[in-house]
Amino acid sequence: MKCIPGCKILIVHVVVALTTTFGTAQQHVICEGSNINITGTSTLHDWTLDVKKQAGQITILTQKSKNKVFKSCTLSKLSVSIFSTDVESRKGKTMDNKLHKAIKAIAHPSITFKSTKDSGFVYMGGTKAELIMLSGILGIAGVEKSVQVKVMPTYDGKILGLSGELPIKLSDFNIEPPTAMFGQIETGNDISVNFNLKFENKTTKGETSH
Repeated sequence: MKCIPGCKILIVHVVVALTTTFGTAQQHVICEGSNINITGTSTLHDWTLDVKKQAGQITILTQKSKNKVFKSCTLSKLSVSIFSTDVESRKGKTMDNKLHKAIKAIAHPSITFKSTKDSGFVYMGGTKAELIMLSGILGIAGVEKSVQVKVMPTYDGKILGLSGELPIKLSDFNIEPPTAMFGQIETGNDISVNFNLKFENKTTKGETSH
């Protein structure tokens, strides 16, 4: 009998659910090696914005199967924030000032993401897992929008990695695209937030969930 598409993944999840032991919930915080950049287009050329630093945390519930073959992780309470003024162009101070004005950095000094649903993944004998979907609220320039983003998780028991790309439209956040050369160069409305985040275990040893 042939297995229908997705059947193998479903079987793995069922087996894990039936054979896992109770695990521990651990808080992780963003650590060194994380990076975020923003890419887009203009009437002249493509461009990239760099994020100088970011902060955030996530709670991970890990469970091992009784035979220690499978491991499962449930991710919850993810939050990421950056200072609006820590978003910088590669074109100097003048463009940075225009950028910060466009995203209303003075009135709204932080750009934030907070998850609204738990997400889980299963992996066997290594750090790679399957692609997962994260749902949350993205806040930019004082506007909050519900978003979903596909993320590739990695985990080695100490460091959790989350990498992916979130496409958004500036107009969804009431942001007027910056211009240059007296309006001759116009920024495109579609941008992508590219991230590779690393979270380090900061939970006190022996602390467990109930």
